[in-house]
Amino acid sequence: PPLCNYGAMLERVRGKIDEAEGLYRRALQLRPTDSTALFNLAVLMDDRRKDHDQAQSLYRKALETDAEDVNVLVNLGLLYQNVRKSYGEAEQCYQKAYEVSPERSDVLLNYALFMEDVRADLSAAEALYQRALEVDEHD
Repeated sequence: PPLCNYGAMLERVRGKIDEAEGLYRRALQLRPTDSTALFNLAVLMDDRRKDHDQAQSLYRKALETDAEDVNVLVNLGLLYQNVRKSYGEAEQCYQKAYEVSPERSDVLLNYALFMEDVRADLSAAEALYQRALEVDEHD
């Protein structure tokens, strides 16, 4: 969607956070279940505004629209892990992302880091790291 693409460019390239947020919100007024707008606004709220409550709500709404959106699952997992310290919920997000996209190296790496740092399950982490290396060799 053009509003989301332009908003993303304003945010990332120009650093115009307020304008980007306005475009994402306008996109959501037009299409309240637009998963791209929900995701982009969630990332902005999470990373730029540090409004983790709003980000979590937006990520969850995006998952209501598409329960298998891997980008949303990984970002929500990171929020649960790093901000909320809700490790069970984080693990559920990573597991679901892995089930949906077992070939994505970012999914494998985030899941591996979680298993290593949070669960201290080094054998599971190592298996995920090795799988990520295999995937990268084929890309």
